[in-house]
Amino acid sequence: CKLADGKPLPTAWANSISPWVTPFILAADRAAAKGKTFYYFDGWTFYISQDGGQTWQRGATTGLPQWFVQPAIVPNPLRSGDIWMTFARNGDGVQRNKLYRSMDGGKTFQAIKTVDSAEAITFGKGASPQTPSLYLFGRIGGAKQDAIYKSDDLAQTWQRISNPTEQQFPGLLMMEGDMRTANLVYVSLGGRGIMVGERK
Repeated sequence: CKLADGKPLPTAWANSISPWVTPFILAADRAAAKGKTFYYFDGWTFYISQDGGQTWQRGATTGLPQWFVQPAIVPNPLRSGDIWMTFARNGDGVQRNKLYRSMDGGKTFQAIKTVDSAEAITFGKGASPQTPSLYLFGRIGGAKQDAIYKSDDLAQTWQRISNPTEQQFPGLLMMEGDMRTANLVYVSLGGRGIMVGERK
């Protein structure tokens, strides 16, 4: 892999520590017309490839948190160039980060104002074929504990769907929404198996 200027694509900071730290720094744009658009984040700069990863161009270089070992790139599966990113806390770190979104294919990112902090996000089947549901694990509206929230309008409004006082999610590693069945989401927990949430 190389950049447009011929230089090699930089190694991700997180993976330079350990190749097992994070698998979420590379993502495909499943809504791209030709199926050859990929995104990559090395810890400082966002990169875009439109030829299946053969060459890369620099995207956003500012506006995103740095020095985090668990960044995650989560493209909207129904809208090409609509990219979301979370930056989970480092180990026992206390610093929390907002949810970030790019609507120009990774050239710029902005923080989502309705979200206090985001540890993980995923998309699922929404009410319309054009707009998926968005699930978030984090804090919204001044909450003091992490919980799972759902948005049907791409982060404009949120509904909490888990109760952190009754059901904690320590060590949440990953969420995956079902794009075929509405209101169905899977949660992977560190050492505690997989939980399934479904609203009837």
